[in-house]
Amino acid sequence: MKKNGINLAFANILSPKPTLNWKKITENEKYDLIKEKISEIDPLWSEKFNIISAKNNGFLIFEFKRSIPVDERANYLLGLENELCTKIDNSITIWMAPVGDKSSLRNLRGIKVKSN
Repeated sequence: MKKNGINLAFANILSPKPTLNWKKITENEKYDLIKEKISEIDPLWSEKFNIISAKNNGFLIFEFKRSIPVDERANYLLGLENELCTKIDNSITIWMAPVGDKSSLRNLRGIKVKSN
């Protein structure tokens, strides 16, 4: 089904629910497991981002340490998410922490962009 040229075929499909194994381990155990699996996928991951949070609902929140070009970032994160879903839990979803406005021109003019 398309509406205004947008494919809505998967719009009403529910996200996978986390398994009992994922829910029963502590947050520290989640961090250790995530770090172990990410290290197998990308040994240099810790130079690229930090893991901020690992929630019971499967949401992993990351924060970039350095900028990754946009054309590489999407494929990298989707591939990483897919591998973590396969190796840890099908409910894993990667979210990136919001980044503040880095425009030096706007900052010089005193313009502040707030995100909620």
